[in-house]
Amino acid sequence: MTRPPPRPAHPAGGAAPVGTSYDELRTAVRCLLAEGRRSRFAPRVHAGRPGGTVRSVEAAPYDDHALQADVLTVMVEALAATTPPLVWVTRPGGSGAPEAADLDLAWLRATRAASGELGVPLAFAVVTRHGWWDPLGGASRTWRRLR
Repeated sequence: MTRPPPRPAHPAGGAAPVGTSYDELRTAVRCLLAEGRRSRFAPRVHAGRPGGTVRSVEAAPYDDHALQADVLTVMVEALAATTPPLVWVTRPGGSGAPEAADLDLAWLRATRAASGELGVPLAFAVVTRHGWWDPLGGASRTWRRLR
């Protein structure tokens, strides 16, 4: 059995989720901020690469695990990407590090199921207006003001 390659470390410590980087997750936060200054918005699930080609849907209407996995499978297949895409949920959150919410964990389970169906490793993260969080590895990063 071979070990997976080490995850890229960030100078502040911790590691980015496998299959992505701190720069990509920072871009995801920037994209969310660029959508407007609203503190309340509907949670969305995205597949693709932040700043690149992305497919998105509202996360809330899909409350069934099998349906969530099917939605992600269709989104990833529609990308026809040469590299495995990142899946991330954008949702409102406080000013600190994002904490686990039922919605996050439901989409994490769906991401793992879609990854198994597609035979493609899919990284997963939760993104708020103030930072991001990797529910699998526990790594997170927050900013008071993202520059």
